[in-house]
Amino acid sequence: MPVKRYAKDFKGGSDLNGKEIPKSDTKNEGISNEESPYTAPGFGSSSGEKGDSNYEEPDRQDERDSVYGWIHRPRNEEPDRQAEREEDGPLRVGFYRETCPQAEEIVKQVISEASKNSPGIAAGILRLHLHDCFVTGCDASLLLDKTPSGEKTEKVSPVNGGSLRGFEVIDEVKTQLEKECPGTVSCADVLAFGARDSLNISGLPSYEVPAGRRDRLSSREADVTPANLPGPQASMDAITKAFTEKGLTVEDMVVLTGGHSIGVAHCPNFAYRVRQPDSELDPRLNADIRSVCRAVDGKATMPIDSITEYRLDVEFYKTLLDKKGLLESDQKLAEDPRTSDLVRSLADDQDGWFEKLPTSMIRMGKIQVLSGQQGEIRKQCRFVN
Repeated sequence: MPVKRYAKDFKGGSDLNGKEIPKSDTKNEGISNEESPYTAPGFGSSSGEKGDSNYEEPDRQDERDSVYGWIHRPRNEEPDRQAEREEDGPLRVGFYRETCPQAEEIVKQVISEASKNSPGIAAGILRLHLHDCFVTGCDASLLLDKTPSGEKTEKVSPVNGGSLRGFEVIDEVKTQLEKECPGTVSCADVLAFGARDSLNISGLPSYEVPAGRRDRLSSREADVTPANLPGPQASMDAITKAFTEKGLTVEDMVVLTGGHSIGVAHCPNFAYRVRQPDSELDPRLNADIRSVCRAVDGKATMPIDSITEYRLDVEFYKTLLDKKGLLESDQKLAEDPRTSDLVRSLADDQDGWFEKLPTSMIRMGKIQVLSGQQGEIRKQCRFVN
């Protein structure tokens, strides 16, 4: 099955050679403070690959990646780890069994092929799903380039622009689905299936995803706010509220944030930490940040989990316990009494996290879904019909 190919990894940014860079009321030598979309807690952090370029509205930018291997586990492997089947409301497992029986296999094949050439695409697809669900629900509104109203869309919000990627892979999935079964599979379900397959590619045993979502007809930049996608400097109260207001639990929040085991973050999301006088930032991490974040364009990145950057595992939680969390919002999970015990527990229990993650993913995938005759089934994910 043909998929789009991606350009080689882009290493952006010029060196300031120690020149001071202003940031509001503070200055620091050699640290870039270019305005950039902040990273919301959730999967894959920023764009999922080192050195991704900013999103350019609404042109289809090149995906810039390096070659990396991928890991796949068949969907019928380890059935004892299938997520618990909850009441899924209007959604159900096997939704396309009669109308498009190859749907999930097509999604898996396209994303797997893309991941062979672009290891960061898994983190990118995960983040698309989360950023879609946390705004107006899991309705693929994030994918729209334009709508009949002419309003700017979610995609170009300062919270999203420049940090999201994987749109062209979703386009390719939809193209193949339209060839197989036209007008049948929603873009919202493509994101849900794609997020599952991205986790699987990164090491998580696969699980069943209830489907039946419909696609929203609108998308508004104004709907994307720090309240529903809090940044890395947000308080734990604000972050917790963003999850609980969507019907998720504090445990879901900690479990889902473990998706930062894969992916990268752009410098403006964490470079400020080296200037904090009371910072307990690990000295080596501090030095690494100062070295990497000297670029002025905000494109430079660092892996959130530098030990196993492309592998989904509990090393992420261990870095938090060692006070080496790259993002401040992540580090707070290990320090806040509401979440610290769970972080410690998950850091020592890979199997336990792998059991919890599918359940939290399924729960997140049911946020404010459209179903039945609501919305539509888009023919192209970037445009309403």
